[in-house]
Amino acid sequence: MAPSKRSRDARGILIDHIKKTYEHNAFPEEWRNLPEVPSSAEIKPVYRDPVIVEEEPEEWNAYQQDVLYDEKLPHNIIDGPWPSKEAYLGAHYQIIREDSIASLRNAVTEVQANPFMEDTGETCIYTDVTFIGLQLSRRGIASRVEFSCERVGKQIRWEQSKRLVQGTIVALTPERDMFKTICKVATVAARVIKGGLDRDPPNIDLFWGDPNDIVIDPVEKYVMVESRQGFFESSRHTMVAIQKLMTEEFSFAKELVELDSMPEAPLYVQQNPHMNLTSLERSAEDRDDLASLNFEPSALSNVDVLHNFPKNIKCGMDLSQMTACRNMLTKRLAIVQGPPGTGKTFVSVSALEVMIRNLGPDDPPIIVAAQTNHALDQLLNHILEFEDEIVRLGGQSDRGNVAIRARTFYELRQGKDLSKVSQGLAAAYKEHGGLCAEAVGILSPLLNDSVVTADTLLELGIITKGQRQSLEAGDWAIEQGENEVVTEDLAAWLTDSQLMPIPLTPSVNLGFPLEDGDIEYEQLQELALETADAGGPDEKDPDFGLDGNWLGFARKFTGRHSTPVVDSTMRRKLSRCKDLFEIPIAERGQMYRYFEKQVNSVMMQKLQEFLPKYQRYVENYSITRLMKQLGIKVVGCTTTGLSKYRGFLSAIEPRTLLIEEAAETLESKIVAGMMESLQQLILVGDHKQLQASCTVQALQDEPYYLSISMFERLVKNSMPFVMLNHQRRMIPDVRKLLCIPPDPFYMDLHDHESVLDRVNNRPPVPGMGGLDTYFFSHNWTESRTFDGSCFNLSEADMIAEFFNYLILNGVEASKITVLTFYNGQRKTSWRYIVLQRVHS
Repeated sequence: MAPSKRSRDARGILIDHIKKTYEHNAFPEEWRNLPEVPSSAEIKPVYRDPVIVEEEPEEWNAYQQDVLYDEKLPHNIIDGPWPSKEAYLGAHYQIIREDSIASLRNAVTEVQANPFMEDTGETCIYTDVTFIGLQLSRRGIASRVEFSCERVGKQIRWEQSKRLVQGTIVALTPERDMFKTICKVATVAARVIKGGLDRDPPNIDLFWGDPNDIVIDPVEKYVMVESRQGFFESSRHTMVAIQKLMTEEFSFAKELVELDSMPEAPLYVQQNPHMNLTSLERSAEDRDDLASLNFEPSALSNVDVLHNFPKNIKCGMDLSQMTACRNMLTKRLAIVQGPPGTGKTFVSVSALEVMIRNLGPDDPPIIVAAQTNHALDQLLNHILEFEDEIVRLGGQSDRGNVAIRARTFYELRQGKDLSKVSQGLAAAYKEHGGLCAEAVGILSPLLNDSVVTADTLLELGIITKGQRQSLEAGDWAIEQGENEVVTEDLAAWLTDSQLMPIPLTPSVNLGFPLEDGDIEYEQLQELALETADAGGPDEKDPDFGLDGNWLGFARKFTGRHSTPVVDSTMRRKLSRCKDLFEIPIAERGQMYRYFEKQVNSVMMQKLQEFLPKYQRYVENYSITRLMKQLGIKVVGCTTTGLSKYRGFLSAIEPRTLLIEEAAETLESKIVAGMMESLQQLILVGDHKQLQASCTVQALQDEPYYLSISMFERLVKNSMPFVMLNHQRRMIPDVRKLLCIPPDPFYMDLHDHESVLDRVNNRPPVPGMGGLDTYFFSHNWTESRTFDGSCFNLSEADMIAEFFNYLILNGVEASKITVLTFYNGQRKTSWRYIVLQRVHS
């Protein structure tokens, strides 16, 4: 049976995204030709020998002439429309790329200038990096490295550390070079703690930005540098998606580029404006007791939402919520601002229920996205109350959230008939086995612990036939003279004195103190969840490791040498020598090291011919695996997932995209999710609370404005939006703090009647004497931690005493929250609180 048109179209979309066919064009815009992972040239500064230059005194106001940042970097327009789609996408791509790689470039520059520097609060340095093997996974070929944390000066608590999180970008250089001429860029492929980072020495898997950078020499030691700032993984997919978007029709150019403030209805609503709105009435607080509501259900079963939207639906919504819900159902671009406690999620879920109930059998799914995994799962849990047919992209949702984990692709596949898919995957698995066998053949000299044989050297063209025969004569002489059988011709020539063990990465220094955890456990889990499913929407790997075949480098010995072997010198010696026994014994270790390097060079040539073939397998496997997911109805993913899974999402041709926490999301992330098929974009958030965050502080404000989200930009450019204005969370005194004239955070924010009940709903805090808010100011001296975070011992002591005071007055500890700006103060306050509780 021939595949359906939609299936053929979907496969074409997937192929275009996964194989990145558009990358083979030479575009006039330089940024469109940049690789996914930055090149060495983007990361490594030009090396100059250090010279002492006497600086001329500068004028006192010379700083005013300093360039704020790279003059070539385009500015971000936040006031008024953009001149074109090309300018809009180009600016966002280039700014986000700079934000994602600048911190590593700065770290490499610092190490290049100070090769023996210690690990700092900004730059992580790992030494004695040894390449121990290759992992042939279905996501690509990864290099496994062991490394030393000696320069850290502390034992790392990997479970509580943001170091080497999966997706982090790193730079490597040989110890002999230290970024003078060589810089290889890679990303962390898998962050396995058990059996990986907890080993002594620790190890980790790396994917190379440039496949030609792959290293197969276990002898040469490298240095690996990581920046503590930023997280490349969340940006790389965004950048690729924006490059792809330049080859597509930008369906929201009128609204996002030209700032058309009169958004019309989505095309699918214009074509069929009649909807069943009865589910709105079940959005009341008592969703089960429909009989208690005074309405006629049939009156809402077929409503023309464009021309006759009901004004008095008894659904538990206030007027602002109802207006927001209507816009979500009827506008191409709907923007909803929700101050704290005003029911953003309630309105989103109510509108989504209407949309889902009105989906036809052939309609594409609705895409629901949020900035964080926690917020996404919370939203999907609400949807599960009335709709089971949802799918959560990514296989690493919170383990405690059983309902959501059951909706991941991996779990849903278990109950599906995948016979046709299994045939395709079986062929892919067979192909993978053949490729692994080919890789073993290429790398065979590395995969055993014996000395390289003379036959191998002859076969690879490293020595001549005459030189090979000279070893046979030498074997005979040794056998006759020493009366022993020699089976390793080259080993006999080399002698034990000219062999040395390959230096191992030193063990962890157990005398070092423990490093403080530099990130809260929940935040680290968020990073892990965000990257663990990088292999595909249905990947399931609880330890975040790579699947596939492991090829460990077994070579244990190398030729004795005290300095790096110079290839040109060894080549001349070898060319002048017909009989290898003419080489003095003291020099044979260096010559053997030269042989090893030449063997490695030949293997590298063959491996580089093999890599494109393996990459084609990876791409085809991804297409086969993703094609089976067609036919779904509702999809949830994070805003990073919008670009990470853009090929898959484009293939299912969604019409509607709803984004929660939109005001906290970088504009480029949402732009990356703009698929050609989209007809409706719904942004829900609050730009008066958290803004979007970036890595480089200089890019946060004028003229790059990365902290200004799409949500905030559109609101400030007078695009129509609805602010929900009845809050149900704060007591009135707290709400009033947000509404102080003449410049309130929120205009027209009111209290719902529920927060006015100070007896049952919002009783006073015990021990506070009726005070609901209290300000305390002090001038106690503060200090800084090793990594620059602030803390104040006196303030921490006062907080701990106050915490204990509330406990003694009957407040449950689980109901007390302490918020602080600084991680150093958080740790200090927590330590003081624990000590106070122990003593009391």
